[in-house]
Amino acid sequence: NGGERKGNLRVMADDGEKFGVWPGTYELVYNQGWLDEFFTLIEKHRDVLETVTFSQYVDMFPPLGKIYLPTASYSEMEEWALPIETAEEFIALEKMINTTQEFAQTVKPFVKGGFWRNFLSKYSESNNLYQKMLWVSKQIERCQSKEAGSNSPPPAWLEQARDELWMGQCNDAYSAIKVAGALSKTFSCGLNDLPLSLILSWYEQKAVCILITLLSLGVKNIKLGPTLPAFVSPGVLKILSEKFGLKAISSPEEDLADSFAGE
Repeated sequence: NGGERKGNLRVMADDGEKFGVWPGTYELVYNQGWLDEFFTLIEKHRDVLETVTFSQYVDMFPPLGKIYLPTASYSEMEEWALPIETAEEFIALEKMINTTQEFAQTVKPFVKGGFWRNFLSKYSESNNLYQKMLWVSKQIERCQSKEAGSNSPPPAWLEQARDELWMGQCNDAYSAIKVAGALSKTFSCGLNDLPLSLILSWYEQKAVCILITLLSLGVKNIKLGPTLPAFVSPGVLKILSEKFGLKAISSPEEDLADSFAGE
């Protein structure tokens, strides 16, 4: 409750992969006891701390004013939106700021990169895909509005159109496998008979779900990197290697050569 300042709120949030999937976090969070210590301290200071959900806090305290959030969700995105030369200058500036911790804490909150939407100007291919997605989304919304006036359930083609739209917005292996599945039916062959190479980065927690999904579909010869995750023990790796041909990545040159070996 922040002592005398009623309604004072402290929020701690992070991505799920930072609790065991991201490199080094499993050792820190579990083996070194960070998570246990964190909750122990909260319980120890429960006389001055009250845990609440976001919705509970909103119900308890009215807003103090408006706030406009940036288009980027983390600082690296603002750096990526900069032109190459400017990005190099920005990185050099950040290194200069980080020379001392006290200076960095004072100055860094006010030092931002570019405006994230300029990423679409920097990469015209991304902008083309993005604008197409917006156009399709508007068309589906228009059709949904027309169908909303009837008492009948939405037609199957509209549901399929929405699924295809969401698939197009997905940035992981799901859309690739959907396309591969359609190709395998067209060419009357198995999924693993296609000239398809999958190199999966497991840095994000969704990569675990993607890997399990790919294995459940029988996809073989997946490469995993940049290093094997902690939950893939030698025993598990042996089974996955024997049954699915799963293996770790090697050098970029070797991986590329292996990917195009069947061309």
